[in-house]
Amino acid sequence: MKNFLTALGLFLVVLLIWSLIGATKFDKNTFLPSSVLDKAAPLNVNIDIEFIKSLKNPAYGSNGQ
Repeated sequence: MKNFLTALGLFLVVLLIWSLIGATKFDKNTFLPSSVLDKAAPLNVNIDIEFIKSLKNPAYGSNGQ
């Protein structure tokens, strides 16, 4: 409970500072230029679910055969 109250207090302080400096509007073009957004496009990737399910313990690379 003490951690929650500390986090809540910190959040309220940040919210107060945010409102005092006038940063009420968030415009993604201000923070992220279009060149960054173009590079951040997701890749078209096919995931072989059956292969992953066939692995017994994929984190360690052991397939149990």
